[in-house]
Amino acid sequence: MRTNVIAGLVVLAIGVAASAALWPPCSGWRGCYLLLHRIENGQSNTDQYRKVLVDHFAASADKFAFSVLMADSRSVGMIVADRHSGVSRLISESGAHLGQPYFSTDGRRFLLVRARYDSPQRQLLSCQIATWQCEVVVQTGDTIMFPVEIDAGTILYASSPMRIAVDGRKLYQTYDFYIARTGGEPARLSNYRLYELGWLSVVAGKIVFGAEAAPGNPVLPRRTLHPAAIYAVKFDDRKLEILPVALPLTPIFQMDTISIRPAMSPDGQRVAFLNVESVKGRYHYNMAVASLDGAIQHYVKVEGIFLSHGAFVGDKLFFGELFKDHYRVRQLDLKQGTVDDVLTFDYSAQTLEKLEPISLRINDGARSALRRSSTLPN
Repeated sequence: MRTNVIAGLVVLAIGVAASAALWPPCSGWRGCYLLLHRIENGQSNTDQYRKVLVDHFAASADKFAFSVLMADSRSVGMIVADRHSGVSRLISESGAHLGQPYFSTDGRRFLLVRARYDSPQRQLLSCQIATWQCEVVVQTGDTIMFPVEIDAGTILYASSPMRIAVDGRKLYQTYDFYIARTGGEPARLSNYRLYELGWLSVVAGKIVFGAEAAPGNPVLPRRTLHPAAIYAVKFDDRKLEILPVALPLTPIFQMDTISIRPAMSPDGQRVAFLNVESVKGRYHYNMAVASLDGAIQHYVKVEGIFLSHGAFVGDKLFFGELFKDHYRVRQLDLKQGTVDDVLTFDYSAQTLEKLEPISLRINDGARSALRRSSTLPN
């Protein structure tokens, strides 16, 4: 049965990957499993959208942020919740998708990606949390995935240019690393052309990331039955260069089950990731924390539908979890090994209507409008 399921994931990955311009594509093991599960169970697009959005999660010393589907089942807002008071506020815009949240290490800035359904452009915004004044760092028709700050004016992210398929579908299947500096043009750092690339951490002179490659791509090793799709490359954060590395890349550790969606701890000593468990023919993606040699230190089983990737803050790991009628944030204490619920959010339309709004003040002048992502021929 397991072989049949995996074969089904590969077929779906080839047949329907990257068909939507705004919603992340069916790509990689977990993404295609979600689509397969939805098809088998006759679930609505609303259910699927919420599952995709669960991975849009970030945490800082005093805040959480996560994407939420709005009442029109089309627009996507961003919840920003205070960790201490529990008060949640909402960033939203009719006809817009807000995702890919990230808090700077000092907690002063907030990154997010804004896209509108009436425009082919996406914007990478860097916002001052104290005032919610935002700058458009990148504006592009390409994807912008998993931005992280190198410093206050420098952002690393993953991106793919669009390719139009024979049947007219918009495909995003050749991902690489890009760097953007405030006031300048983005620069492409790699030529990996990966089918999936994201979940970026920049720690101790290296970029740790999750990735998948199309068959025949020499950058990653051949797909195995139990892939540990977590890699690292050396990164010079002064010159903003990825250092040469032998190909294919080697996973940072090997597991006996599928392991994806990494997050590296700030000290570079631990990796949190989603690890698959097969129970009675069903896949469950649990949260694991391991040392760099692959030794599991903590393991938290999913209780709802799906988990987000993890976010390290000090000696805690935070992650979101989706349920049928609510969303919650959990905290893993890395010293004590305890797990606690720290936020529960009812994402009903009634709840969203009552939230205090956050109004972004976006500096979207002519200079920002001219800023485009530089890409190579697809």
